[in-house]
Amino acid sequence: MPGIKGKYIYDDKGNIIGATGGLKTAMTNKQKYGSEWYKKIGSNGGKAKVPKGFGKNESLASRAGRKGGSKNRRKFDYNTLNQMIEMHKQHFSKQQIADKVGTTYGIVSRRISEYESMGYTK
Repeated sequence: MPGIKGKYIYDDKGNIIGATGGLKTAMTNKQKYGSEWYKKIGSNGGKAKVPKGFGKNESLASRAGRKGGSKNRRKFDYNTLNQMIEMHKQHFSKQQIADKVGTTYGIVSRRISEYESMGYTK
């Protein structure tokens, strides 16, 4: 039962999943404008012809971002950072540290890199 019947497209359970008009239109647009047509018009989404809002006022965007960031509920726990650094000094692997403090390898790696870039070593 799957396939095209009249002006509708059916799946294998007999449910209508589309109309042939839309399929024909898509094929016509690709023939007229090229296979990248939908990619091109999709990339236009969200782009304003005239800048307004945050696109117009960078300092407003900066202030709003700072305000939102200060309300972040995921505050970093400096006790956890100290614990990570101490374990790093004791030559634990980054994965062992991540497992112990309950975070990800990426976060441990980033925090230790920041720590070392400030001139501190093991």
